[in-house]
Amino acid sequence: MSFINNLERPAYKSVSVMMGHETNIPPLATLDSQRQCAYHHSTSCFDSTTPHRTRPISKEEDFACTLTLESLPDEPIFYYTHPRNHEMISDSNPSIIAANIKDCLRRLSIKATYDNKTATIHAETCEHVKFDIHFYRCKTEPGSSIVEIHRLNSSSFGFRDVVRMIFESAKGAHSTPNLTSVTRRLSLPWIVPDTVRDRIAVDHDEIGLSALEEGAILLNKDRHDANELGIESMMFLTNCTMTIETIASMAADAILHGKYACEDLQSKIYNLVKCGKMYDDKDCFDDDICAAHYERMRRGALTVLYNSLDTASRSSCVDVSEIADSMWCGEPMCAVLLQDLADAPSNPHDAHLAAKCLNSMMKASDHFLQQVKGIHGVLSILEGAANTGRSCHALLCDESHQVIQTFKA
Repeated sequence: MSFINNLERPAYKSVSVMMGHETNIPPLATLDSQRQCAYHHSTSCFDSTTPHRTRPISKEEDFACTLTLESLPDEPIFYYTHPRNHEMISDSNPSIIAANIKDCLRRLSIKATYDNKTATIHAETCEHVKFDIHFYRCKTEPGSSIVEIHRLNSSSFGFRDVVRMIFESAKGAHSTPNLTSVTRRLSLPWIVPDTVRDRIAVDHDEIGLSALEEGAILLNKDRHDANELGIESMMFLTNCTMTIETIASMAADAILHGKYACEDLQSKIYNLVKCGKMYDDKDCFDDDICAAHYERMRRGALTVLYNSLDTASRSSCVDVSEIADSMWCGEPMCAVLLQDLADAPSNPHDAHLAAKCLNSMMKASDHFLQQVKGIHGVLSILEGAANTGRSCHALLCDESHQVIQTFKA
């Protein structure tokens, strides 16, 4: 397939979804260098005067203020109007429509960047579904604007609800988002009724060990698809709302304490969180594909860590106090999680995951809490993440405030 630049990008919906998307992958080894910086410099890289915490994530204010009906591009000549993917709005100024959508994206905790030149919002959900919101000037109805959504990668449960709420907000409505709908749909107790589950005679310990072994095998393979399937398996196994509590407790014990002969599995999750790769002595960022793969792997590892901490705090089968003596409470892990929060303006989704992990670990270990308090400028990092969340990511805002409360307690 030949390369299509921005000037040649087709305006038709059916084509632009398949060929017009340009991947937004960070430069080679950017993630790795950030993690290694946090690992080697620990407390020294968190000075309160560090300029990167004030870097804006986007120009949403300029976008909303400068968007006028005259500045919008005309709808394409062969425009394909699908009722589920577009809305025509005639009773609002485009700047008001854009401001309403911006507020909706903040409430939905959707990362957004704004392109004034093409009147486009590039968005990414917490489930990392990427889509574009385009603004057009309607030709058939003068004075009307068209708001259209193009999904750019695979969908997820709940994306249709996201589209519906964006269109409702564009028209001036302000519905309260239900951010837990996906969790409810995937919840095992909802899929299997209690009356049926109680009749199933199975050895949960045997199933748990077998599942952990399969996850470790997938992570040990040299294929990206197998590795990502392995990290997704661990995300489900450690989540007590999506699997049986006994199995979730076993998986949490394996990740936090290396039990059930899972030291290798524990070290892989630890290395992914700490430096963005599964092996300390191997450079895995050979090209953009590898860099994007390990970015997804690290994001999954952060989720596994938080799920394990959450399951341990709920379960009586896991001694959460033992975490104080584990590798998770060392200075490298503390520095890396704070680095994620410092990078909240450019990556609010990972910052939200890091805030959840940081809060859980501070609650689980007084040693870790005192270690965080001993870092210079840590409160400014937390407040900076909260400010970023307040402007563009509601979940990050709420979680950052909880981290600050735990820090000050």
